[in-house]
Order: sequence, then structure tokens, then C-alpha cells
Amino acid sequence: MGKKGRTKRKSLTAIFAVVAAVAAIFAGILIGANTGIGFIGDRQAQDGQLDPNAGAGDIEKALQERAEQSMFSLRINTRPEFETGSSEGALLIENPPTNTYLMQVTITLDDTGETVYSTGMLKPNSNIAKDSLDVALKKGSYAATAMFTAYEPETREEVGKTAAAMTIIIKN
Repeated sequence: MGKKGRTKRKSLTAIFAVVAAVAAIFAGILIGANTGIGFIGDRQAQDGQLDPNAGAGDIEKALQERAEQSMFSLRINTRPEFETGSSEGALLIENPPTNTYLMQVTITLDDTGETVYSTGMLKPNSNIAKDSLDVALKKGSYAATAMFTAYEPETREEVGKTAAAMTIIIKN
């Protein structure tokens, strides 16, 4: 065999080695994915099983309590009226006592994105009945969105958001 044949064989061997290495890595990834190796566990998962001695009703109750802790409800007047752009209006923002999270509310105008009202942290079972907007708006009707952001009380870590459409009415 000539020099040219040996070089060609070495090149083919090198290419085969690279293809084999890539195939091995890919196979390892697939095997890991199918066996759960390499997957990131759910942060809410706990070791062990639910109380095996508990009846179906007890397990259902525990699961319901867990679900309720992860949800939050909100209340707001979706059509607050203000006599003038700088007067108080009935916002009726409430963080109900059933919530376990701190809540912060920001109201923005839909057409401009301008923030016209923002609360501090509202603890569960607190409310803002009346307040004036942070920005004095002119007479008219304004489409807006109230963004509710929930925070874990101990860590102050954001845990979720939800929005409510609203219309702000300035009478004069």
C-alpha cells in the first residue's frame, strides 16, 4: 500500500473516531434523559410518600391545603371614578386574609405604559379603600391594567403575577 492509501485510511479512521465519540455522547444524553439522570427535580417535591395511614379524605385535605398555599386571590375596583385627576377615588384594592403572600399592585395605562399608581407591600388581610393616583390625569376615560405581584413573606422572593383590566374615569 502506498503513502497515499495510508493517509486516506488514517483520515477515515480519524473521522470514524470523531463520529463514534459524538454518537457516544449523544447516547449518554439520551440514556440520562430516559433514566432521569440529569433532570432537575421539582423544587416543591419532598422525599417520602404522603402519610400511608391517612385515608383518602386526609390526603385530599392535605393536597387541597398545599394547593391553596400556592394560589392567591385579588380584589380591585375595575372601574374607579375620580372627581378630578388629583382627588381620591375608590380603588378598593384588597389582599384578602386567605392569601399567604405579600402583594404589590401597579396600575399602568394601556396606551402609553405609564405607571399611574403603585402600592407598597400589602400584607394579607389589608386593603386600600381610597387613594389618589400618583399621576394627575385629565378628564376622560383611561384603559389600564392592574398588575398584582405576589411575594413570599419571609424571603421577599417574587412567586407570581396576575393582571386585571380596568378603566379609570376622571370626571372633571
